[in-house]
Amino acid sequence: MDVFKKGKMWYIDYHVDGQRKREIVGYSHKMAENVLARRKVQIAKDRFSDVAKKAKTSFKIISDIYIEYAKNNKFHQRGKVTGVF
Repeated sequence: MDVFKKGKMWYIDYHVDGQRKREIVGYSHKMAENVLARRKVQIAKDRFSDVAKKAKTSFKIISDIYIEYAKNNKFHQRGKVTGVF
């Protein structure tokens, strides 16, 4: 977890659930430190998650969905005559 300056703006950098997050905070170093402290508390309380937890989908389910899609929307061109005789 870090606070850094890029140009005139201050940024914070932290990790949530294994993903790196970066935010632009503003023009003040003190403000960036305060926001980072709040994010640390939110992470510790497990309240910070901008992405809803997704249920894990098995390969079997995904493959069944794809096979149904392929049957209805794809076709093979075997036997189709192309060209002029």
